[in-house]
Amino acid sequence: MKLLKVSTLLLLFAASQLPLYAKTDESKYRLSLEKLRLYKRNYKGINPEKLPGYGQMLPVVKKAVFATPANQDLPKEEFSVPVELLEEDGKSRNVSVRFGIPVARGASRNLNFLRVVDPQGKEIPAQFAATGFWNDGSIKWVLVSFQTKLGANERAVYRVEQKLIKRKAFATPLKWSEKNGKWQINTGVLSAEINSEKFALLENIRVNGKLIGSFDKKGLELRDEQNVLQACNFIKTKIKIEEAGADHLTLRADGFYGEPEAPLGSYTV
Repeated sequence: MKLLKVSTLLLLFAASQLPLYAKTDESKYRLSLEKLRLYKRNYKGINPEKLPGYGQMLPVVKKAVFATPANQDLPKEEFSVPVELLEEDGKSRNVSVRFGIPVARGASRNLNFLRVVDPQGKEIPAQFAATGFWNDGSIKWVLVSFQTKLGANERAVYRVEQKLIKRKAFATPLKWSEKNGKWQINTGVLSAEINSEKFALLENIRVNGKLIGSFDKKGLELRDEQNVLQACNFIKTKIKIEEAGADHLTLRADGFYGEPEAPLGSYTV
């Protein structure tokens, strides 16, 4: 019997995830947290043979997402990319910003030398992940994440920079641990448990210390018109970290539907 594979979302733990408009000036790209679209056809130091048109999806990255550069050499040059943030809902709020930027061939090989500075030039807590590489092993695409506060209709310019010294280490409320297949997650506001032995998404969910509840302990179910294929809690779900840092933690869970002896399909959460 051919296994049926069903994919859903990764578990992402962060303080907030709100849509925001972001634009880079020098790189000539318009970045949206919902979609990444090409805005113009120039970027200093990058000249791909063929660029997609406006509104088309960018090429699929061949390398593994959230990979670590193989060569951790010190950077040989500095650069600075401005990113303009615009609050369009007319409400002052805390926002979680997440976008990708291209990097010139050979310019960066070590994420520890990247940083984000606010409009006043002050370095702020940020998280970086390499999502694509040039054929010389240097970083081609960087995923940038940070949190900030914007006033109603505020327009602010932040900068993603590479310096010749490592970025600061900031304290973070985000904590996690794993022991004997049981994960403990705490964002500083929300806390929850994940059990890989009997995976049922989140258990013992608390907000500011107050118990809210748990997902159904029967686990995930795949329903069709004939019956219910229940997630098999007797085969240990494999849980691994996809991305981790000061800003957020992303976990991935892989398991199977059906009986242990004859699984009917797999799932990824």
